[in-house]
This record gives sequence, C-alpha cells and structure tokens, in this order.
Amino acid sequence: MITIFDGQVLASNAAGSLTLTGGQSAVAEAGKAPVLQVVVRLLDVVQRSKSMDADSLLKEILNKVNEFAGDASQHDDLTLIVVSVE
Repeated sequence: MITIFDGQVLASNAAGSLTLTGGQSAVAEAGKAPVLQVVVRLLDVVQRSKSMDADSLLKEILNKVNEFAGDASQHDDLTLIVVSVE
C-alpha cells in the first residue's frame, strides 16, 4: 500500500497505473494493476490544519469526510464537535 498526503503521484507496475492525490492510497496484488483505496485519517487533517479557527477546521474535516465517502450513500449519523480554546 502507498498513501499520498499532499501532491500527486503516479503508482504503476507492468499491469497498469493509477494517479494518486492527497488523502488517497493504492494497493496492488502481484500481477494486477494498482487499485484506488481512499484513506482519510482525522488526526492528519487536524495536524495539517492547526492554524485554522474552529469553524474552518469543522468545514475542512467535513470536506475530507465527503471526499472519502464519494458517491456512497451515508447510513450513519455523524457528530463532530470542534472546540476553540483561548
């Protein structure tokens, strides 16, 4: 498995290739082309967003969740609390 956190990378082997961008991962079995597998880690999003205010961080997290879900239907509730401490 390869995971890309920022930028763009081409994952390729003799069976095929796949372009990966931030937050995406790819896996490939022997003799098969790489397959996209999206991985979003909340801690990574928060660490990259330390300078954001609470509202902006909330929006960033929800954007990453929506990117991860893609066109998949959502069956569970999502509760997210962002607290700003001054």
